[in-house]
Amino acid sequence: TLAALTKAYAQTVDKPVWAVAEFVDRKGTGTKFGLEAQTALIGELTKSNLFEQVSVEQLNRAVESLGIQSPPRDTTTLLRLAQEVRASTVISGEIIDYTVVSDASGKQAYVSMRTVVYDVASGLPVNGSAVSAKST
Repeated sequence: TLAALTKAYAQTVDKPVWAVAEFVDRKGTGTKFGLEAQTALIGELTKSNLFEQVSVEQLNRAVESLGIQSPPRDTTTLLRLAQEVRASTVISGEIIDYTVVSDASGKQAYVSMRTVVYDVASGLPVNGSAVSAKST
């Protein structure tokens, strides 16, 4: 009998690299809410295991290296940041409004925010959302 043996090669699939910029806090300056929103979104995207995430530390180094403001406030700056960290997709966001109210059941928080997902190669928005929600 004659047998043919072939070598097996593992297939590797590169995950797309996504970056999440610090969110702009439109209501208050000097708060850490934009950074908290960035960190929370990175955590949720990491759980999906569909994307390779650029770390906050890597983004901070790129911001410093480029000499830009953080959070980025315009699309051109956002795309420069994404190119610097070699991301194929970048997410920006804005915290529009937030408030905490007390009622008979305790405290409730109300938040409104907007996110936009950009394709770095084309510079075009490819997805996004605008939501308002309250805590339960």
